[in-house]
Amino acid sequence: MKQILFTIFLISTFVANAQNELNAYKYIIVPKKFEAFKNYNEYLTSTLIKHLFTEKGFMTVYADELPEDLKQNRCSGLKVDLLDNSALFSTKTEILLKDCSEKEIFRSVLGTSREKNYKTAFAEAIRQSFKSFDKINYVYKAPIEDAAPITVSFKNDVKQLVKENKNESNETKTVVFQEATQENQSFKSMEPATSTFQKVGQMNSPGNSSKTERILYAQQTANGFQLVDSTPKIQYRLYTSSNPDVYWAVAETQKGIVFQKEGIWYFEYFENEQTAIQELVIKF
Repeated sequence: MKQILFTIFLISTFVANAQNELNAYKYIIVPKKFEAFKNYNEYLTSTLIKHLFTEKGFMTVYADELPEDLKQNRCSGLKVDLLDNSALFSTKTEILLKDCSEKEIFRSVLGTSREKNYKTAFAEAIRQSFKSFDKINYVYKAPIEDAAPITVSFKNDVKQLVKENKNESNETKTVVFQEATQENQSFKSMEPATSTFQKVGQMNSPGNSSKTERILYAQQTANGFQLVDSTPKIQYRLYTSSNPDVYWAVAETQKGIVFQKEGIWYFEYFENEQTAIQELVIKF
């Protein structure tokens, strides 16, 4: 029973994460010729895929007919790739969505067909692959960087040094000046200092709970929060759930939940068929 509930939880988490990721992209870019085929729009694959994405509410364009804003920022669109995994007696397809750096953002289920006519077979297989989008309610949301820059508030973490000079009276001098936005990142140190922050990504072993000493700063987003360290670098993306003390969480290599218990925040994820929990220090 626990395994079934956890499977349902993983599926729900996957759908929620997929929807949030897809919502960050304004366009779906469809090639008029996929790499798996020799001819343009072979078996009407490009036409059908463009139609199905448009039907799902996506703003879909052909790769050679980009609007001006997409030409200026190719990273605002996801490129479609159609994988042909056909065997001797069956046609099999997968739909891939990749970002501007060719990173895979979404992969559909495998669609199959045993129709002998290629045009009919590819149409049936592609429509089966598109069932992966049935539970995703796509609504484009402008990227976070367009709304507000990344900032870090140190508040009580003041870094100062008292220096004594023969020609000066004792005075307090600021050691560090830091400016951190996505457009401008600079770091100027007035005195050498040794960092006490632990390296990001040192997660505990499965089945155990451990505490990390690094401080994460919460920045509100359209769908929840992003947690950044002092670099600043985004370490976690949190998405709201029906419980205000529980968030769907996406880290660099893990997916799970971040929740609050007795005033302490924890990151819980599933790895190697075991539950791992890490304590987080978060400043909101």
